[in-house]
Amino acid sequence: MSRAADRAGKADDKTAGGDSARTPARPARPVAPMVAIVGSSGSGKTTLIERLLPWLAARGVRVAVLKHDAHGFQIDHPGKDTDRIFRAGAHQVAIASAREIALRIRREPAPPGPGTAQPEEPRALAARLFDAVDLILAEGYRSGDLPKIEVYRRGVGGPTPRCAGDPQLRLLLTDRPGPHPLPPRVPVLALDDVAGVGEWLLREVLG
Repeated sequence: MSRAADRAGKADDKTAGGDSARTPARPARPVAPMVAIVGSSGSGKTTLIERLLPWLAARGVRVAVLKHDAHGFQIDHPGKDTDRIFRAGAHQVAIASAREIALRIRREPAPPGPGTAQPEEPRALAARLFDAVDLILAEGYRSGDLPKIEVYRRGVGGPTPRCAGDPQLRLLLTDRPGPHPLPPRVPVLALDDVAGVGEWLLREVLG
C-alpha cells in the first residue's frame, strides 16, 4: 500500500462509526507532508525539483508540486474551448484525456484597500487540489510557516541565505564556501546533491 493510500485509510477510520442516524460530515482530505523549496530568483529551485522528481518516483514516492506566483499567469490558450467557457463565467472548467486532466478554478479578486484578503495558505490550497500523493513540494512560499529547503547559489541573492534566521529552515543547498550563519541543526549539502536531498526527505519528512 502506498503512503497516500495508507493515510487516506486512516482518515476514513477516524470518520467511521458514531451516530448512524446523523448525516456524516464530509471527511477532511488528508494532506500529505509539505516542504517549501525557497531561494532567490535564478538560484535553481525549479531545477532542483525537476531532478528530485524522478529520484523520488524511482522509490515509489508520488509527488505533487504547488508553485507560488506573485505576478499573475496565463495557463490556457486564448480562443480555445476551455478558455471561452471560463471567460463566459464557469467557476471551474476541466479538460480530460486518457493521459492527464487539467483543472482551471476561478478565484475571486481581493477587495481593495485596508484589510485586503491574503492569498490562500498553501496547506489549504493543497487540501483542495491534491489527492493520492505522498509528498507536496511547494516552490516559493518563503514567508510562510512550511518547513523549508533553501537553494543558495553563488552570484545570486545576498551575502547570506535568505532564510538564515527562519526557524523553519531545515536544509541548505549551496555552492558557496562556508561557514554559513545557520543554527547547528541545519545541515548543508552541495548544490547538486540530489540524492542527499532525496534521502533527507525520505528520512526526515516521510520516515
